[in-house]
Amino acid sequence: MDTAEIDTSNAGGKRRPGAPGSGTALNLPCEFQFNCYGLSFRALARDRSDDAVIEFWADAGPLPYTAENSEARRRLQVLLRALRREYPGRVEVGPNQRLILAGEASASSPLTALGVFQGATRYLLGTRELIALLRRQF
Repeated sequence: MDTAEIDTSNAGGKRRPGAPGSGTALNLPCEFQFNCYGLSFRALARDRSDDAVIEFWADAGPLPYTAENSEARRRLQVLLRALRREYPGRVEVGPNQRLILAGEASASSPLTALGVFQGATRYLLGTRELIALLRRQF
């Protein structure tokens, strides 16, 4: 990861004691941003009923308009159809024809900074080939 910044100042979040030796539990929900594989990711860590989850989003670049490059648009659309069947997260076309990667990783509760790092690492390792494939298309 290139950079990471974790905001633990959420006064409205729940604070729970961490397990011995695991570090301090984060206030949840907790938002953070980081750069990896040339993309800027946003993330939100929050509680679920029996554990915690970290949700990720990244702008993977534009889906070219047909008038700009019809061949590149067609190739990316074929790739997106295949990814929707294979990729564990979601690849969506967002506002202004931007490709958005979205996914999540579960984490043990109470969530610590180490748990966030481990969850983010699991997610990123699972998306590495997808991101490389998308980057080759641009």
